[in-house]
Amino acid sequence: MTDRPRTDQADQLTAVEFASLRTEIVKHYEIQFQLVAVAVVALGTMLSVGYQTKNAAIMSLYPLLSLMLGAYWLNMAEAILRCADYIRSTIEPLMRASHVGWESHLSSMPIRRLSFGYWGVRGIFLGGPVVALLSAATTSQWSPIDIVTFTIGALATGLTFAVFISWRERSPAGLSRGSFPPRA
Repeated sequence: MTDRPRTDQADQLTAVEFASLRTEIVKHYEIQFQLVAVAVVALGTMLSVGYQTKNAAIMSLYPLLSLMLGAYWLNMAEAILRCADYIRSTIEPLMRASHVGWESHLSSMPIRRLSFGYWGVRGIFLGGPVVALLSAATTSQWSPIDIVTFTIGALATGLTFAVFISWRERSPAGLSRGSFPPRA
């Protein structure tokens, strides 16, 4: 940063950049909600089809889908925090000293990883595979295809748990100084 006085044009550019980043954050949130909706609908659909056709293989493949959707959901969470970090560290310092920006305010409030809200949505990506595997186990004829798909589902479930437990999005307070992906 330089100590040069800010011009109206620079202020306008900063305001446009801020608005663009906030719009990007909203888009990422929308994508996250769509991913959750797909995960819930896919679970219900795959369980329904699996039970109706007595096909455990269909149910056993849901954990793989959940892993992919969950990883993309975490990617969107990380993208949101990258935008927020840029706003907090680059744009908000350009504001008047009397104005505390939203991202700076949030950085003083750490993410509570043991809260219901933190694990509520993540639980969809963790609980769905467990339900799918339990359902598959109760309907399986344990044919070779059932065994292979169940094994794939079990591995995907384990990997989903590992990813969600070890790769947590950064706390707002540690955005600029943390490692990527940080360990909490």
